Amino acid sequence: MDEETVYVGFWTNCDNDSALGATLTLPIRIGNLLIAFLAVFVSFSGGHLWDIICFVIHQVYSTKENRDGLHFQRQVLLRSGLQNSTFLWRLIETTWSWRRSTINSIKRSMPVMVVTLLHLTLVFTASIFSSRIAHVSDEVLIRSTLCGWLNSTLGSVANQLTPGKVTQDALASSDALAIAARWSYMQSLQYTRNCYQNVSKSAFAQCDKYVIPRIESHIDRAALCPFKQGVCTTPAVTLDSGLIDSHIHLGINAPATDRVQLHWSKSLYGGPDNLIHKYFYLGPLLDGNGGADGPPFTFQIAVWNVSALKGAGFYNAQFWVFSPGNFTESNFQPIEDFYRNDADINILSLMNTVAYTAEVTDPLFKAWVSEEALPGPGLYWYSNRTTSGLGCIEQYQFCGSEECTNAVGYYQVNGSITQPLNFNERQLATFELLLQALWASRIKYMDNLLSGDWLLAKDKLYGRASLSSPIEENHWQMEVENIHNATLALLQRRVVEHALPPPQTWPVTGVNKFIIPPATPESKSLCNSQKIRSPAYQSFSVFGVASIFFGGVFLIGFKYALPTVLDHTPLRSGQNSYRKKQWAQDWILQLYRVVELLKRNIDLNAEDVPHAADLVAGCHIHHSDTRDAENSVRGIDAAKQSLIEQLYFDKIGESA
Repeated sequence: MDEETVYVGFWTNCDNDSALGATLTLPIRIGNLLIAFLAVFVSFSGGHLWDIICFVIHQVYSTKENRDGLHFQRQVLLRSGLQNSTFLWRLIETTWSWRRSTINSIKRSMPVMVVTLLHLTLVFTASIFSSRIAHVSDEVLIRSTLCGWLNSTLGSVANQLTPGKVTQDALASSDALAIAARWSYMQSLQYTRNCYQNVSKSAFAQCDKYVIPRIESHIDRAALCPFKQGVCTTPAVTLDSGLIDSHIHLGINAPATDRVQLHWSKSLYGGPDNLIHKYFYLGPLLDGNGGADGPPFTFQIAVWNVSALKGAGFYNAQFWVFSPGNFTESNFQPIEDFYRNDADINILSLMNTVAYTAEVTDPLFKAWVSEEALPGPGLYWYSNRTTSGLGCIEQYQFCGSEECTNAVGYYQVNGSITQPLNFNERQLATFELLLQALWASRIKYMDNLLSGDWLLAKDKLYGRASLSSPIEENHWQMEVENIHNATLALLQRRVVEHALPPPQTWPVTGVNKFIIPPATPESKSLCNSQKIRSPAYQSFSVFGVASIFFGGVFLIGFKYALPTVLDHTPLRSGQNSYRKKQWAQDWILQLYRVVELLKRNIDLNAEDVPHAADLVAGCHIHHSDTRDAENSVRGIDAAKQSLIEQLYFDKIGESA
């Protein structure tokens, strides 16, 4: 996605409240640098936390009572400033060396080992998952110079076919609308194949475009008949989208009080088995103004023509539509058997001239007439019907914060039915956006622009060979599920296209100049509120990043301030004063000072962990040493002196 179409900066993601929803979007190259910095900073801060832990443990173990060499060596290790992993290894080495000469050496060191291991695990895990703490995602806000809908009235087909009403602008607008709409429908149909039907393929990059890959629906394959009792001879199929939330499912970024919910359902029934007639009467044709027009049949198919086309290898599908409340959008008036005053009626007529390589028992595509294949061997199966039928009703229901409308047809959704919902200005603008997106997502327009390309049965055609592999016995149910999913995918696309219209890849038509921008401030604000997913960007939780940064700064500051704070507390007396002195005396530079004074009199052996008995024998402190040296040596165990010298050189090696 181009950089100019994505907002880079701070914004509020309404998935959470205003504080936790604060978000920072960055290009992925900068986002990766921020992730790397957070990982390093967490590790760096964890090192200071380790210093704090060592200080606390050292102070807890400091005592005036007599202790053995293991105690003093552990204290020196705690004060040495070693990294947690190096410290753990040195502590294990020291403990193991004292196991024979000291009682319970392992048991005494185990608590410190456990604390060290826990800290090591904590810092390692926090460094790896720092991006999770920062809640890194690919959700972004759209920013586009264009926003709105293509003009769907200027270039209407009716105007073009009416003498005297055709204008150059009308023709250009119609071209733009047809090309852009068909492109969107084809993209949505492909999206349906990849992301709705084959759930296992949801990892495809195409399925990561919208805030959710798909809108899940509840499917009832044994539903009641949607038409008059006795019309359906087999169970119907009901597809229910559930409540589609404008924010959660469609990505219109808004708090809960400004959201709108849509409930979209379809109920379909596969037609009867023996429609072998020349004329089909579903109801009178309409003239666009609600009046009956034409002959006393809805459509006709010549039986002799079907017989002649047998084995031609194509499907001819057409929907007949009735929308209560809008006769212009209707092309027939249903008879009583199919009439509903609370839903849009869609009747599919399917002429099937395909030859199958096996018998087909599906009620919509049924082929049971077999003939010998000419000129090759074997039998082919054909449909002996003039046409097959499939009836469908569509209902829409909108919900606000507390109430919902009744389920009705598309053009029955108006101001009077939504008034009880008490929409605020932002909700009203969202409602109008969804209503416009639904207008083009209905079955009628999908069929008009795709001309039957939505049929899954076409996938099994041999191409130009006029043959098809046999289809499943419940294939009509797969077709209606595909229709339903395609309309949902188109709804997802249409909402995004409002904020980011289709690319102008058709210079002849000039699509962009026919886009009508929103008029009200609330509608304009929706242009900057559309969320999508983009792999080229990363969005960070400001709260998460700030928590990591300021948490780390606190640990760093607390580490350096802790000794000073304890120095100024009233409890810093007696035993606490001794602990303070021990912390100072165990510092490596202080101990090195002592070692420098004594090193000429100490005969160090080759062991990594010297014992007190070995060192005392070789330790001779001359009276000629200064008083300062005598004071520094007093109270320090001989074993600790040798270990400190080794620790010093270890430390020098680490620094190098």
